[in-house]
Amino acid sequence: MTAEPIEPANRRRSDAIGAVRGRGASVLKHASAAIDATLAGGRSASRAVQAAPDSTLRWLAATSVGLGTGLFLARAPRVIVAAGIAPALLVAAAVAARPDPARTEVLAD
Repeated sequence: MTAEPIEPANRRRSDAIGAVRGRGASVLKHASAAIDATLAGGRSASRAVQAAPDSTLRWLAATSVGLGTGLFLARAPRVIVAAGIAPALLVAAAVAARPDPARTEVLAD
């Protein structure tokens, strides 16, 4: 087994570090656009859920809780159980963020 000369190893390490820096700059350049697109998609999804009828939201929440409960009883990993219950939490947040029609009518008067 022969030892590698130190010079070529240092040169390869330097090349690798330079490549990582170049990729990092590219990622940072596009990160703000990706974050903006994600936020816009989240706002759009939230508006769609808030506009859904109550019966649909109840069905979605009940299905999600049932799925999460079944996964929990089946001893699925916690991450999987959380993913099963997550839609119910999102629906609850969207319902809580809905404008109250009674309050809106009072403010309009």
